[in-house]
Amino acid sequence: MGNWEEWSPMTGKAIDNDMVEKLLLISIVRKFKKGEIIYWDGLDNSVYLLLSGKVEISIVSAGGRKRTLAIREARTFIDDAMIDGYFYAVTISCLTPVEVAIFEQETLIKAGYEDPEIFLCMLKSAILKLQGLSLHLARQTFDEVESRVYFFLLHLAEKNGVRMDNGICIEQPLTHQFIADIVGSTRVRVTQILKNMSEQGIIGKNGRKLVLYTNTDNESESKSKSIK
Repeated sequence: MGNWEEWSPMTGKAIDNDMVEKLLLISIVRKFKKGEIIYWDGLDNSVYLLLSGKVEISIVSAGGRKRTLAIREARTFIDDAMIDGYFYAVTISCLTPVEVAIFEQETLIKAGYEDPEIFLCMLKSAILKLQGLSLHLARQTFDEVESRVYFFLLHLAEKNGVRMDNGICIEQPLTHQFIADIVGSTRVRVTQILKNMSEQGIIGKNGRKLVLYTNTDNESESKSKSIK
């Protein structure tokens, strides 16, 4: 198994409570509704710390095709790259109701000079995201779409799943389009892959939620190979 198979599109809990409290002193807090856009492809001098909820970072091609780059969860900077104040070609949208702390670029930089721990916190956060993007690129390059779907579901099951008698129920609501955006494919292709996985006994349904069936290590390895 390559290191890229450990990639998670979700990053969160990268900042401890003491640092969050310190950062709140130099920010304003704002709430956004599910579906709202926090940042649109363009220039912005603000930096955002996600306090609660989940947001999606995506890019859209000139032809309208969307690709999800990452999902940010609570207690992480949504994207530190915006501190440079240059054009940033992404869209940040709310997957859930969210609360964010908003910093003006100059205010955050000044605070970092006065307290180097703030800069260190941001550096660690940026490195974590760069590592995630590198692994994401490796997965997109070396894995077939079927494997990307399988390992994405496996990650969700291990991270947020609820164990059942016959498998692990993925509690997070998923649409075929959302999965397609994450793995870099189309909704139609993902629908067919999920249908095949269901027919092979790899996944099932518990109401509207997906269940990833559990097996012995050998059986699981065999199934992961069979969908590649």
